Amino acid sequence: MKRMLPKPSAKLFLPNPANISAKRAKKLFLLSLFATWIIMPELLWHKLSFVFHHIGILLHLLYETISFLLEESLMHGLGMQKYYAQMLVFYLFLTLACLVLYWLWKRLPRLLQSIKIRLILFGSHIKYQAIETWQSLTAWQKIKLLLFQFAGMAGGLMLLIS
Repeated sequence: MKRMLPKPSAKLFLPNPANISAKRAKKLFLLSLFATWIIMPELLWHKLSFVFHHIGILLHLLYETISFLLEESLMHGLGMQKYYAQMLVFYLFLTLACLVLYWLWKRLPRLLQSIKIRLILFGSHIKYQAIETWQSLTAWQKIKLLLFQFAGMAGGLMLLIS
């Protein structure tokens, strides 16, 4: 059948499985997590809270380890008192955190803009594929598709009501 619509300008998240790089696999994995969040949001909060809790614990342990090592180095290497070494390390990390947050704040508009553009391109790609698939179906296949969709929705509604 002759194509009715122009092809989208970019192939986004649909690579050939034979040559998937690690970066592309990571993108596909994150896209599948995002799709899971869209389809089943209640499951995501349990998974994310578990993951974020453990990431927070690991980051806290890393901070405590580095601060302990720096404090001990300052106390034994430079002969500082414990209080002053702790204050110096704390304010050093506070300044570092403020600089990182400032850097992220500066990059946020470009990051959001690129995410918005990618989502728009991805949506147009999905729309193009849906129209192309619908136009390639025969009338009987279209009727079957619509009937099965209706039966599935009616069955789901009946299960929900009962």
